[in-house]
Amino acid sequence: MDKLYRLLREYNGKDLDDTFIEDAFSIMMEREPNLGSYVKSFTMGPIGYDGVAGYSRETGNIIVDNGLLEGRDDPFIKIFTLMVLRQEIERARNLQTSIEGTDKIEPIILRCANKDFLLSQKYIVPLPFEENDLDTLRSRKLINYDSDPDKRISEIRAWRYMVNTLKNCRGSDELFYARTMLRKAYTSGYKNNGFYLDPPTYEFLVNMGFNRELKLIRKRVDTKGYSFNTRIELGLPVTYKEAKFGVKKKTKTSGLIIN
Repeated sequence: MDKLYRLLREYNGKDLDDTFIEDAFSIMMEREPNLGSYVKSFTMGPIGYDGVAGYSRETGNIIVDNGLLEGRDDPFIKIFTLMVLRQEIERARNLQTSIEGTDKIEPIILRCANKDFLLSQKYIVPLPFEENDLDTLRSRKLINYDSDPDKRISEIRAWRYMVNTLKNCRGSDELFYARTMLRKAYTSGYKNNGFYLDPPTYEFLVNMGFNRELKLIRKRVDTKGYSFNTRIELGLPVTYKEAKFGVKKKTKTSGLIIN
């Protein structure tokens, strides 16, 4: 039996507590030996800004707000907490991909999402005509959180992780909840303008002022023929039909959720 699933069963009927969160984090990290340089510590406490968890790219620390414990009466709070933990781990993986990845489409997109950090740490050298004000980049990144590829990719993979953890609980409310949230994560950021679905990654690039990167990524997408799975996960163009029926098939749910 999967260790994380076993932990959930052990806590069936029990309140969420620090021990559950700490044990879950340890279990998840057991299978991530390659992330040791990116996830260096784990803490619980007030994170000091709006949200329930955070990942510091500078220190490699993952922090979970202990305010989550206040919602322990929520029937799905343990599932949500596990997703939150996993999402921050996936954000660390995204940073690793940004730094160590090749010239494939995912690393290219994630380098845009983490450009402020990569510039500050001199992983990339700015071009003369690029926006080099790091405070401006960081501010824009916060404002465009919902379309940020780093956020979308990590959230999708975290909910998919939860679906896989709960896959043997067929017919359970917990699995239905995880599948529904995965569906929302896949369609997050896509906006219906009346003619087509605006892809969130393109919106992010425009709002960040990354016009050069947008042009290069668009050209790649138009010529490479990426699969639906790649495009929906990376926030690239998809059709109405793909968003409705493709997501339904992937998540075993029904309905289309588009802003």
